[in-house]
This record gives sequence, structure tokens and C-alpha cells, in this order.
Amino acid sequence: RNGKAGVIDKKGSPALRFQYDSIEYLSDKKFKLYANGMCGLADEKGIILIDPRFEHLQLLTNGLVITGTSGKYGVITNSGLSVIPIIYDSLTFDAERNQFIALKKSEWKTIELK
Repeated sequence: RNGKAGVIDKKGSPALRFQYDSIEYLSDKKFKLYANGMCGLADEKGIILIDPRFEHLQLLTNGLVITGTSGKYGVITNSGLSVIPIIYDSLTFDAERNQFIALKKSEWKTIELK
């Protein structure tokens, strides 16, 4: 509607308001929401779990979500609670070992020789 995406239920009532740039249906009955270049998450009932405030959003099979913004990554729950702070330059999940692998680059410093 008016160039915005939303979701209606089987009765034709809005489950998610028509305010998103696009909406992607995910296999676990959730919706990935896109608005103003950011993404968020809603459940099948249209309840917003994570407001669209992240540039990167990757749902994991363990119920956690890798998020990213401004080139930094972290982990939150499906309901938006912080688990790993968004401070890492790279973050991946090893499902086989059920562990996260994070990279945090160090800053360059000038060292003067005397």
C-alpha cells in the first residue's frame, strides 16, 4: 500500500502495519522487516520482536540472532536482549560446536624510536 509493505491475516486484517520497505517470510514462521536500510524481526502473529535498527540480522538455529551495524557485530536473543555486545569486526557461529567465533581488530598505533 502506497509503496510500503505489510502483512494481513486470513481475515484480511493487518497483522503488520504497512510501513516497511519490504518484508521477507522466514522458514521458522517469522518475518524479517526492512525499513530505511535497517532490518528487524516479527513473529507470525505480527508482534515486533526486534525493531528495524540493524544493518545485518542473521537468525541462528539456537534461537539467537547475529546483528550488525556500522561494521560491528554482536548477538541478541529473538526478543532483542543483548547476549554478546556489538563490538566485534567479524562474528560467526559454529553450530557443530555451539560456539561463536569473534574477531576484534586492534588499533594501529605510532611508536616513535628514540
